[in-house]
Amino acid sequence: MSANLIRGGLLALALAASGSAAAADLNYNYVEGGFGELEGDGDALFFNGAFDIAKNVGLVGGVYFGDYDPNVDVTGLEFGVQYHQALKSNMSFHAGIKLLHIEAEWNHPVFGGYEEDDTGFIANAGMRFKVQPNIQLEGDLKLSSNDMLSDDGLGAQVAARFYINDQFSIAPGLAVDTELDGIFVGLRYDL
Repeated sequence: MSANLIRGGLLALALAASGSAAAADLNYNYVEGGFGELEGDGDALFFNGAFDIAKNVGLVGGVYFGDYDPNVDVTGLEFGVQYHQALKSNMSFHAGIKLLHIEAEWNHPVFGGYEEDDTGFIANAGMRFKVQPNIQLEGDLKLSSNDMLSDDGLGAQVAARFYINDQFSIAPGLAVDTELDGIFVGLRYDL
């Protein structure tokens, strides 16, 4: 099923790229917060951001706080660099690599507590397409290596971003086998 979702997301992105769009730069300087699903029955709050430090090169980072009912809490921290390049006025490519540190804490009412953590990496490559002045489609393929992720390896993430005004946007999406695993929604403020 994951392979079909990845192929379907890539096909949707390719079709969107062939459509018309507004001629404006895609911004890679932002802060964002949101809510998403973790594999199984977990939920997470996430906060992330990106800031260019040179032309087409930026720092990226984030944190998420997740829980699995009833007794497991998860915290993830990630930090790295990304490169982005406009391919057309309405299309850009980006790629990056981040360190990912995850800590999990089990609190059982009878057996007590237990903690585990691991540090690995996430490498990603993706595209963004502006299909209308206030609508963007985004997609990423991610390769992750962290023992705390039950499905580390290749994953994908797709989203549709709707701009409320020039700086605020909301993006519902789907993540498969990444830090998140399921539906998510994020609210972004472009810097």
